Amino acid sequence: MTNKNSLRLEIKIAAKALGCSERTVHRYIERGLLTRVKEKGKLYVIPDEVSILKQKLESDKKKRSAIKSKSNDKVTVNLSHYELLIAKIGQLEENKRLMLEYKAQSEEQQRALAEYKIKCEENQNVIADHKEKIERKSETIKKAKEFILSERQKIQDLEKELERQQAEMDQRVRDLKKRGLLKRLFNVD
Repeated sequence: MTNKNSLRLEIKIAAKALGCSERTVHRYIERGLLTRVKEKGKLYVIPDEVSILKQKLESDKKKRSAIKSKSNDKVTVNLSHYELLIAKIGQLEENKRLMLEYKAQSEEQQRALAEYKIKCEENQNVIADHKEKIERKSETIKKAKEFILSERQKIQDLEKELERQQAEMDQRVRDLKKRGLLKRLFNVD
């Protein structure tokens, strides 16, 4: 029953008015389609909202259902709805065409990418081979440098030894000259 000033409607009455269960009325409240009013521990809804919701539900039901003929193989559809469906089918076909085109392009890009990866791997192998050759040549060059440095050191040591021996010889010649032996032995001044 409605309360004394008719601003509230009991849930049970609203369910009968809408042609649904009380649980469905509670779902409408949860979804925000009806406003819940609580008074003295009892739940109510606003009658105007129930009326508006009932009209909306009936309108939606009419839109969703098509009128079927007795033979059950024909359907009557509103012309504007039919035209809308045809336009949507056209859009879907265009989307399908675009998707197939995109798929083909994507597959081609995947093939190209696979080829590129193979070439990259081949190039990496070539680079690794070159690095190995460079390392071997670097090692050979390093050994050659070490040999050259060693030989230079030997030459320097020999030159020092030669200078030392030359200095010794020069010193002996001076000593011999001082003693006059050189003149007597070789008849040299």
